[in-house]
Amino acid sequence: ILRSLTELLATDCALVVLATPSSAHYEQGKEVLRAGKHLVIDKPFTVTAKEAEELVALAKEKGVVLTAFQNRRWDAGFLTLLQEKDKLGMITEYECRFDRYRPDVAVRW
Repeated sequence: ILRSLTELLATDCALVVLATPSSAHYEQGKEVLRAGKHLVIDKPFTVTAKEAEELVALAKEKGVVLTAFQNRRWDAGFLTLLQEKDKLGMITEYECRFDRYRPDVAVRW
C-alpha cells in the first residue's frame, strides 16, 4: 500500500491513472508526467483548457502517453451501432446522452 503520489512515482510503474477530484488533476498530472510515467486522467481532464494544453505539451516533451479516461464504448447505444452498422450505412457522427434518474427533482431556485 502506497500512501502518497510521491511514493507511487518512486516505483517502477509505467502508467498512472488519476481518479482524484477534478481540482487536483492538473497538479498531480504534472507530477506524474515529470516523473516520466504514462498517464490516464479521469474526466474532466482539467479544470481549464490552458491546464490541459500544458499537460499535453509536457507529455510530448517527456515522450509519454497522456489521455482522458473514455469508457463509453461498452454502453448499449454504442454497441448497438457496432452491431447494426451494416444496416445503418456510413455513420459520420454519433451523439448520445446519459441522464441520471432522480425520482425527486431537487429544488434549485
